[in-house]
Amino acid sequence: MKVLVTGVAGFIGMHCARRLLSRGHVVTGIDNLGASHDVQLKRDRLALLEPQAGFSFERLDLVDRAGMAILFREQAFDAVIHLGAEPAARYSFENPLAYVDSNVGGMVSVLEGCRRHGVGHLIYASSYCVHGADASGGMPSFHAAAKRADETMAATYARLYGLPATGLRLFSVYGSWGRPDAAYYRFADAIRAGQPIELHNEGRMSRDFVHIDDVVELVERMLVQPPEVDAAGTPHRLYDLGRGRLERIADLVSHLERLTGRRASKLPLPMQPGEMEGVPAKLGDMARDFGFAPAIGLADGMEEFVAWHREYNVFQRTRRQ
Repeated sequence: MKVLVTGVAGFIGMHCARRLLSRGHVVTGIDNLGASHDVQLKRDRLALLEPQAGFSFERLDLVDRAGMAILFREQAFDAVIHLGAEPAARYSFENPLAYVDSNVGGMVSVLEGCRRHGVGHLIYASSYCVHGADASGGMPSFHAAAKRADETMAATYARLYGLPATGLRLFSVYGSWGRPDAAYYRFADAIRAGQPIELHNEGRMSRDFVHIDDVVELVERMLVQPPEVDAAGTPHRLYDLGRGRLERIADLVSHLERLTGRRASKLPLPMQPGEMEGVPAKLGDMARDFGFAPAIGLADGMEEFVAWHREYNVFQRTRRQ
């Protein structure tokens, strides 16, 4: 199978591409290598993929409509895994137009490429933040609003053009090669540096954490099982992708303290704009359609992350010398 992975230098994109390559698929990856987080980390992720047979990379921005059109026209993709986007809710308060361009405009570029060039299945990233809508339909952040727009557009293309599309409402994904702006990564950095960690809502927060290996496992299963047409004539499905249980941020910190052998200095802060109270994923549809439930618990998953974090920090220090 020939697969396009957008955002391939990102956390989830790199892991998905690596799994597909290991299974013998041909993967084209695109990324703009933008500064949403450490560009060197993105380049290091790419360095894992580039030696592998079947992989090609093109530096391309989703908002480059002409470039995206050429990409789809010149390559006959069987499937697309669309993960490229502005990832963090906080930045959407500062620059909502970036989310219009990347998360909304970029999604349209992908949808147009898929429907005009016979792509058999589109898998795209949404977010658990869409569950934060209030009674009026308002969202907790523009990031969440853009993700909800992506879902609506994908369902519309599925209905109008018969494009099979699967949306993943990702919860708090963590693991090796993760995003440095994510809480678990920032906490690990701060603990190793002997700096205080910032605990919003004074530490009384919880999240549904799902390990990257579980995410990749489900994506691989979904890839070869596009949604069937429903009663309304629409081949589109949405799935929560978490573990279905909430973990306290305080427990996450405890795991990091145990694994690093260091005590964390804690700085309690008020709730941030756009923050949501914890909500667990609903796993019923995932279990019914794919016979799958995430299996990696937070303790084991954080052990894997901390081991990688230690190695990567040593690698960075060596590179600077």
